[in-house]
Amino acid sequence: MLASNLFWPRFDKTWPLKRSQEPSKKIAFAATNFSLEHFHKAYQGKDTFSYFDFPLNHLWQKMTQTRQAEYLAGRLCAHQLLFDFAVHHEYLESDDKNVPIWPKGIIGSIAHCYPYALVMIAKSKDYQSIGVSIVARAESRAEFALSSNTAFGVLTQAERLRFATHLDELTLALIYSVKKSVIKALSPLILSYLYFDDMSVIAIDWLQGSAELSLERDLGGQWVRGQSFSVQFDFYHSKVISMLALPRQLGFELMFP
Repeated sequence: MLASNLFWPRFDKTWPLKRSQEPSKKIAFAATNFSLEHFHKAYQGKDTFSYFDFPLNHLWQKMTQTRQAEYLAGRLCAHQLLFDFAVHHEYLESDDKNVPIWPKGIIGSIAHCYPYALVMIAKSKDYQSIGVSIVARAESRAEFALSSNTAFGVLTQAERLRFATHLDELTLALIYSVKKSVIKALSPLILSYLYFDDMSVIAIDWLQGSAELSLERDLGGQWVRGQSFSVQFDFYHSKVISMLALPRQLGFELMFP
């Protein structure tokens, strides 16, 4: 029997990137802490998916309950936004790499960071792709310690020199987050996986909440080495959130004037 405190989550739809102007063409946002703060207390695996009439595919059946909870919370956010866009969709399936398969006419991105799951979606007539990432600043001290191999996996040699005098855990977490949003936005377009050293952060504007990046190699088509573009970032409940939305025009263009 399911726990009596299991219920449909509440969603935060407030635009999270306060430092920059909202896009002129709509990008919808939703986040919930339902995944772990409340949901995980009531979570009962496959039965919880059934409660929300959502299938637990074979790939996610092998995951831990925490990962399953994050997965479901992200999908519930996505379905709330699809409902807001008047898109009828029974449930959001995933491909063999667990990447969401969005309904026709919709592009989107899902991210998790304890205790939040969040989603951004838009219409494909307006944007080619969206990548959103969220990283915990507190976790960065352990995961991205400056002496660890992870730091050197995130930073290019040029970045290590560029930020050498002020590279703290927050800056490193930000670089990780903005690069992750680029990876999530570009990977579906180039049909291959990107890595952290495929791009370099050139500059960070902490006041405006933007980071300028440049590609370190040709990716094919319009994505060429030296191509620069801007990723928006801010702090969401003390965590670093970043987003790259690629408009329909050719090439990278700044989404915000």
